[in-house]
Amino acid sequence: MAITKPAAQGNILTVVSAVVFVATQIFGVAIAAGWAIAGLFELGDAIGYALMVICWIK
Repeated sequence: MAITKPAAQGNILTVVSAVVFVATQIFGVAIAAGWAIAGLFELGDAIGYALMVICWIK
């Protein structure tokens, strides 16, 4: 039977950092998309914020 060794701390930190980075990018894209769509069609602030939330949930 093979002996497994525990994951190194550096590897765990790298994975957690990558997850945080990707989540931040997704959040930023949702905000930018809502802002761009609302601005393009002149929908107003309230609709713009709603679009930001909708893009983020999707």
